Order: sequence, then C-alpha cells, then structure tokens
Amino acid sequence: MKQTGISIFSVWCLLFSISAFAQSDTLFNQTDSRNLKQGWWQKSYENGRPMYKGYFRDDRPAGVMKRYYESGALKAVLDYDDTGMTAHATLLYENGSVAARGVYFNTLKDSIWEYYSYYNKSLTARESFNRGV
Repeated sequence: MKQTGISIFSVWCLLFSISAFAQSDTLFNQTDSRNLKQGWWQKSYENGRPMYKGYFRDDRPAGVMKRYYESGALKAVLDYDDTGMTAHATLLYENGSVAARGVYFNTLKDSIWEYYSYYNKSLTARESFNRGV
C-alpha cells in the first residue's frame, strides 16, 4: 500500500511540474529567418514596468496590443484587424478614463475620432480623418 501511495504522489508531482512549466513557456520577442517579428512581443521601461505587450504575425501587429504608461497604468488598447494595418484604438488617461477613440490606418488617424474630457469624461470633440489628413 505504501508503494501505491508513493507512486500516486510521484505522478501528481510530475503532472503539477509539467503544468506549471507549460504555463510559463511563452517565448517573447522572437524573429523568424527573415528577421520579421513573430509571436508575443513585449518591451519594458527602465523601471521594469511594461511599455507594451502584443502579438505579431510577419512583423505586423495582430489582435490586441496594449501600451502602458511608465507608472504601469494602461495607456492604449489597439485591436488590429487580420492585415495588421487597421486598428480600433481606445486611448486612456493615466487615471484610467477614456481620452479618445478612433481608428488608425498604418499608424495614421483615420475615420472619426472622438475625444473625451479628463475632468468630467464628456465628449468634447469629434474629428474626421482620411489616412492622417
């Protein structure tokens, strides 16, 4: 009976350690043979807090990219389309309230942008852009 108890405990420890390793094995900041960003990327400020975190496919952002203030507060959430060229953006003040919402096309403002007050969170302005103009 003691042999079985030890075997079950050993198997449990092995499964637990494999599970813990699997959750922490994500590689960041990898490039492929063509030197294109692939997979999860992150960059940190000198204080160790994250500057940005996001996923890249063939050197273009894919899915949700998050940018942070040096304090660690969320600065922007950019949700990229499948091409990595268009992103729906929500920009935040350091206190967490919404500063602006709009669309980027190749890093240029595009479509309608809405800007919000830091003080009372009300919509203060709307601007229309066509690829930066």
